Amino acid sequence: LAPYHLIRLEPAAVMTRVDLDYVKTVPAPKVILMIGRGDSGKGGGIIRNEKWQALARANSLGLVGISYASAPGVIHGGDSYYHAAKGSGQILEKEIRKSPLVSMRSAFCWDRQRIPT
Repeated sequence: LAPYHLIRLEPAAVMTRVDLDYVKTVPAPKVILMIGRGDSGKGGGIIRNEKWQALARANSLGLVGISYASAPGVIHGGDSYYHAAKGSGQILEKEIRKSPLVSMRSAFCWDRQRIPT
């Protein structure tokens, strides 16, 4: 397995956590695959899975696990990380642009409750 790295970011006012885990599966990925669990879950465990890393190596992908969280009382309201206008999109875009993974041209995000393992 490729070693993973954790980047803790400063959350926006409506968030309690913003973490990015990444593994460098190939030297120059064509695309970054971002995986999030949803409902304040953590995508970092998924990218440490050998099946996901094998898929990434075979397809020249970088892997990033996204982990956002907001307080449980607001998670499905209008004031949570779910709403990119509340800062989650800007935080992610800013970090991607300076990430050691990137000279990337595109990114694909997968945000599902049940991700295949």
